[in-house]
Amino acid sequence: MLEFNNKTLILGRRVGTLLQRELKEGGRARMEELKTQAAKHEEEKAVWEKELDEWASERKRLGSWKVQCLD
Repeated sequence: MLEFNNKTLILGRRVGTLLQRELKEGGRARMEELKTQAAKHEEEKAVWEKELDEWASERKRLGSWKVQCLD
């Protein structure tokens, strides 16, 4: 029984360190994935803001009295 208990403790320690290592590496991979998603989101946000500015300027131009009188 004592021998079995010692082997169990050693095996448990090895499994624990392997699990911690795997979690650490998996966490790094997940963080890299999140960073790429954040960068992609920032690019899309910049494009959306540019389009919004263009639409606002076009709306402002079309809403002027000169354009309405020419129509």
